[in-house]
Amino acid sequence: MTGTVNSHKKKDYAFLAIHAMYDSVAFCLPADVVRNTNLLHEIPDHLSNHVVITERTGRRYVKGNLKGILTVNINEHCLKISKGSLAKYHHGNNLGLLGRCTVKESIEMLSDELHLPMKRADVYRMDIACTINTKFKPASYFPFLGDSNYLNREMIKGSLYYLNERRAINFYDKTQELINCPPIIPINPPIPIGANILRYELRYKRGLKHQFKLAVKAETLHDDDFYCDLIKRLHNAYNSISKLPDINNVLPDLKTPTDFINNIYLNGIKSMGGANEILKQAKGYTFSKPEYKSRTIKRIKQICCQAYPVEGYDLISELNNSIELGINYLHGN
Repeated sequence: MTGTVNSHKKKDYAFLAIHAMYDSVAFCLPADVVRNTNLLHEIPDHLSNHVVITERTGRRYVKGNLKGILTVNINEHCLKISKGSLAKYHHGNNLGLLGRCTVKESIEMLSDELHLPMKRADVYRMDIACTINTKFKPASYFPFLGDSNYLNREMIKGSLYYLNERRAINFYDKTQELINCPPIIPINPPIPIGANILRYELRYKRGLKHQFKLAVKAETLHDDDFYCDLIKRLHNAYNSISKLPDINNVLPDLKTPTDFINNIYLNGIKSMGGANEILKQAKGYTFSKPEYKSRTIKRIKQICCQAYPVEGYDLISELNNSIELGINYLHGN
């Protein structure tokens, strides 16, 4: 791979390598859905590298995989596909994700390979995502993505996470994976040479029935209304994250006492690790009154916005536009 992103014209780096929209999906097919099939005895032969495991209690289960990608566990009560990328199972890579039609094809592939009606399986975990081409390295954008309501912001091994027990938002660099593992199947639209690849994911980790107010089945994934709702949720999750400016050392044109005091505040915030770090500290601090916490967080954000963040706003503006265009693209898939 040759060329650098800086050598591209603006229209090149603004190009979206958006590949809608499902990545990993975890399924559970209860035994009572397939009463005429003995899961433990009939299905293991359809798996690769399957092993029979006997627990101390005497309970037996089978563990294997499909194409070396999807982990399958079978016991007397159900069959679970618990780990692995459904997109990679279908495409040979997970840079190209699954839209309405391809997720349906993937479920049909599972049904054919397992000889089971997988469209009737329950979905108990689901990752939806979009992959975009950015002007700069993905990590350049992370400092300008602030806090989000009901989710805790954390940097983990170079990736940006927003976490709670039921959901997670994740931003990370997908560039190296593309370099190390070129797609077996060509990606459409193609990814430009020298591109920086940012993956934005929204992960539903548990409690899908509660979050979606319905029982999510495999066949639900390609339902038009459900798919459109997911696109809206992907968009809303991004918009729920506050966007922070870059904090310069000084404010230009200090003309009033307020300008001077704000400049002191800004330098203090920067010396303590930046806006995200100080917001994290404020969230964790125990104030004498609960309303003081929200007031403090609001005031910190107001102070940060007094800066003149040319670079920061350019980066966030680019990312906002890319996400917006990506969401519009998803509506057409």
